[in-house]
Amino acid sequence: NAQTKLASIIKQNFKALDAIISISAKFEKLRNPLLRKIMAARTTLAMAAKIGGCTVTDFYNKLQPLGFEIDTQTS
Repeated sequence: NAQTKLASIIKQNFKALDAIISISAKFEKLRNPLLRKIMAARTTLAMAAKIGGCTVTDFYNKLQPLGFEIDTQTS
């Protein structure tokens, strides 16, 4: 859901990192392991959507094909 931290998504499936980065060029910084460790652990999908100038639905659309279950009831 929108309150899920980026770190937990990436931990579940490392392919999610490339999917997230493909949403916005602003997420390119997540390729740096140190920045990823600091930023991803504190950033939710909702926060990332604001930072990247996109919507939480954009994340859902990229992550669902990777096998993530989307909980829109608590988004």
